Amino acid sequence: MKNALLRSLPFACTFSALATEAFAHPGHDGHELTWDLGHLVSHPLATLGCAVVLLAGAWAVAQLLEIGAGRVREVVRQRRSDRRE
Repeated sequence: MKNALLRSLPFACTFSALATEAFAHPGHDGHELTWDLGHLVSHPLATLGCAVVLLAGAWAVAQLLEIGAGRVREVVRQRRSDRRE
């Protein structure tokens, strides 16, 4: 059974990655920092590519965490069975 931390870690990583991408960047002359979605609309293939990379990364992290959790479960089961013997 997964604990809450293990379940929420992929979501937290994804949120952090997306939140850092959403910050406006300095260098705009004469006006405040703003986030403009026009760049994303004008480059749809690049936007789609970035989304695919982020989703693939989140999936890979989730798979690695699942593999690690499975190994931990096996070790815990083995130790419990060793104690009973």
